[in-house]
Amino acid sequence: MPPIIFNKRRIDIKVQPLCLQCLTTTPSPHRCHVCAEWICSGICNSVRDLRRVTALLTKGLEGITAPPDPAFNERATTMLRLAILSSWAQILITSHTEAAEKPYLAELVEPVKGQLVENWLAALRDFALVSLPPEYGNQVPVGGWT
Repeated sequence: MPPIIFNKRRIDIKVQPLCLQCLTTTPSPHRCHVCAEWICSGICNSVRDLRRVTALLTKGLEGITAPPDPAFNERATTMLRLAILSSWAQILITSHTEAAEKPYLAELVEPVKGQLVENWLAALRDFALVSLPPEYGNQVPVGGWT
């Protein structure tokens, strides 16, 4: 077995249980990033496992618009939501930069692309509101930007 394939196999053996464990636990920012790295790495050999891990990120994406979990404070909720969006961004960027080697990534992103764009724009609007200097606060609509 060539060394590169052997190393990819060893990494897959180590990382796969972590990604599959993410499916049975509450998502965390770290778990989202590990799943995105695993998906983008191309070391996954099982389509079933790839779909299961992608389902976790998709479920997280759908949960972004849901009311926050009372078990988490606002900062933890924000960190999780940004981690989910960041993980999807990583998959989308990899799908464009490595399209020839990993055409399956574009197929993963396509069904949720509209939802991603909407949430990325909302995150940018929120960031703009938070970082706006106080002297410009009177120019912001009362309800914020929608």
